[in-house]
Amino acid sequence: KTGEESEDLLPALELLENVIKCEKTSRKLIRENIIYPVIVCFIALPLFTLIFQFVLPQIKVIFEDFHTPLFVGTRIIIHISDFISNNFLLLLLPVILFIAAVKIGFGEIIFKKLFYFIPFIKRTYSKLNEMIFCRVLSGLLKNRGAVKESLELAKGVVKDRRYREGIQALIGSVERGVSLSQAVVKADVFSKNLAWICRVGEERENLPDSLLWLAEYDEIWINNRMKYYSLVFENAAIIIIGLFVGLFVISMYFPLFQILSAVDRM
Repeated sequence: KTGEESEDLLPALELLENVIKCEKTSRKLIRENIIYPVIVCFIALPLFTLIFQFVLPQIKVIFEDFHTPLFVGTRIIIHISDFISNNFLLLLLPVILFIAAVKIGFGEIIFKKLFYFIPFIKRTYSKLNEMIFCRVLSGLLKNRGAVKESLELAKGVVKDRRYREGIQALIGSVERGVSLSQAVVKADVFSKNLAWICRVGEERENLPDSLLWLAEYDEIWINNRMKYYSLVFENAAIIIIGLFVGLFVISMYFPLFQILSAVDRM
């Protein structure tokens, strides 16, 4: 629509290509770093559940037959095993409901709701929406110049519902004669960086270039932050699983060694 009205489709198509490419790259990077701990959990949880459900009850019988004194760690693990054994189907129900939700199309909605409760993921997605919005609005302002019409077109590109509502609030403020920077400050959805960039761009009369600079900054921020989160997730998963396995081995084998020593003395 912008290209047809300006009688020059090439800049509009180039803008669309850049927006799609940046959005696809950033979303792929976010998914790759989020899916790693999810995969680790989906592998580790069933494995540990099987151990607690079928292996530990057999070891518990041995401890009871020999009246072995148990350490605190061993008693905690046995209590967890008893809880899982007594409520196995109840614990399995949320997993079944989650898989069913993903199958019927509610998985993405659930993930988005959960993301807004996790601070670092919420901030990353806010940066992603800001990057898309600034890049699109920058290109539209260069081609059209009118802030209100550019905001209306940019609203159709952003997918996040909360961000779209924020853009609609900007359109209403601009219609009442409020500057874009002041409208951004009043809206709760947008960051302080965007308000500052809009104010600087309006003062220097180069708002499109200022918005493009912020979009490029957000893209670099997302890439660097996702690499950092990936490193933290991997190390945290290794440490947590290692600690759990170490505690499990010590808690189970030490009482077994006591039983073997008692048998040898007999």
